[in-house]
Amino acid sequence: MAGFRPNSDVRAMGDAISIAKLHVTAGAALWSDGSLGGMSRNINSFLTFLSQHSTASAALVAWCSTRFPDDAPVLRVTVLEDRAVMPQEAAPRLGNAADAMRFRRVQILWGDMPVSQAVNWYLPNRLPAGVAADLQTSTLPFGVLIAGYCPSRHNTGTEIVDHPDYALTVRAVLSLPDAGDVSLVEEHYYRSLLL
Repeated sequence: MAGFRPNSDVRAMGDAISIAKLHVTAGAALWSDGSLGGMSRNINSFLTFLSQHSTASAALVAWCSTRFPDDAPVLRVTVLEDRAVMPQEAAPRLGNAADAMRFRRVQILWGDMPVSQAVNWYLPNRLPAGVAADLQTSTLPFGVLIAGYCPSRHNTGTEIVDHPDYALTVRAVLSLPDAGDVSLVEEHYYRSLLL
């Protein structure tokens, strides 16, 4: 599979961080920061999109399909790093100590346009059969590969960042029924996505 097409049969680091004012209303994070200009409204809209979807991949497809309709409607990843987390490494707590953990860093593209970079700590043994192997060979995002298994997403943090490439960082935990938490992800969204 070369990428995720919205109508397919799949269901659907920052450096210096500057935190803007965060208002939480009905589960959606709303930002206000005069220095962001029109981007503040787009960040709020994007965060609403994100809260309405079970994965960031699904939210990105919905967002990009309306904002960038002339680009090829394909969501795909370039894997920058994927490896086992060693026991002596500092890693977020997810699952129990006996669970093997992997670290995966990808750039997510809409057609040829980079839209985010995601850092993902995941538990391959908790994933449905075949998904962990698909992560090693596919250009599909993690969220696309688990979309058919009823994932749920719980955002754990949102920050506007002062970075030349990124405007927004979102942290979330992904869970699957009967498997519990399977992934902790940190997503860095490009400024070009939110302009």
